[in-house]
Amino acid sequence: MINLIIEFKRIREKKGITLEEISNKTKINIKYLLKIEKGELEFLSPHYVKGFIKSYLKCIGISLDKAEEIYKELIETDKNVSITEEKDKSNKITTASDSTKQIKQKEIRKKIYIYSFFVILVGIIVFIGSLTKPEKREAKSLNEETFKDLKKIEPEFKPDKIIKTPEIKKSFEIEIFAKEMTWFSINIDGDNEREFTLRKGNKLNFKANESITMRIGKSQGVILFLDGKEQGILGPPDTLVWELIITQEGIKSKRLRKRSDIDMNAESSPDTT
Repeated sequence: MINLIIEFKRIREKKGITLEEISNKTKINIKYLLKIEKGELEFLSPHYVKGFIKSYLKCIGISLDKAEEIYKELIETDKNVSITEEKDKSNKITTASDSTKQIKQKEIRKKIYIYSFFVILVGIIVFIGSLTKPEKREAKSLNEETFKDLKKIEPEFKPDKIIKTPEIKKSFEIEIFAKEMTWFSINIDGDNEREFTLRKGNKLNFKANESITMRIGKSQGVILFLDGKEQGILGPPDTLVWELIITQEGIKSKRLRKRSDIDMNAESSPDTT
């Protein structure tokens, strides 16, 4: 089996496919891919090893037909080597009985090797073929036999070796377009607050992972877009947006105040865009 895995590794390297590329596509840790190429398949339960081998073979472009073709080429090479050795042996005169025994032992070992290799390859082919069968089967209700199978599989799992895929937070983006000169402040994901004065016709874009908190000097001075979708009018003409909290789902909360009740000295902020 190790020789077959080495052949798969040779094919991968010949195609210029790196383990990093396979790891990025399959999300399998590189250290597990290295163990697979060494034939060390006992590092995880069979449930995970099956999925890893299937993903590995798919990434390097080896199908069941290709695996059988590789096997035939290896067997044919062994046959040619055997025939060559037989011809060489026929041209030599063996005088010592010890030499004759050694030759016979080598032939026996070779036959055992070829037979073992064939059995292992057939096992791998049957194993890979079984991975595709569950997709064609119809769903069946759980019965006694199903529960028995689950009980047999359960002890094989090792909780300390279960691979946890890290959660990937999806960011979101807002775009602020100025209908007229407007001052605003912004706080992204709890970072330091920044202030801007946006001139008419200009726009700014900001990205965040969790939330954005804003204060806008004129409720109708800007048009707000969340991931390209306009969020509508933020308030009446004579108000400012005192607090606006935005998440990936949309506007989470909004508080307005009348402009006449607040000193708007921030409108003359030097950071003009």
